[in-house]
Amino acid sequence: MDKWPERREPYFHPAVLEFEKMVSDQGKYLEFLREWLVHSWRWAREDKYKLVFKVQAEIIDALRDFLNSRGGFTEVLAPIIGPVTDPGIRGCEASHRGFLRHGV
Repeated sequence: MDKWPERREPYFHPAVLEFEKMVSDQGKYLEFLREWLVHSWRWAREDKYKLVFKVQAEIIDALRDFLNSRGGFTEVLAPIIGPVTDPGIRGCEASHRGFLRHGV
């Protein structure tokens, strides 16, 4: 019978190790997260994130082209059903609207 290969220590990407170190202090992490979310509109304008968005769009476009070329493909975008709220990007308060004839 063949021997099992030697067991090696798992490799973690440096970003994973950095994240684990950051979340070990919950208060510090929550403060970082709050600041990051408040200014999230800024990082979306950085060149590296613009590149990520462009690559993502190209991949999705290529997948749609491939599936459409095979025939019989119908893309379905399910509606998001829920109360209307602001995610905080615009700094608005939550909007209260009637939802499915119920006040929410």
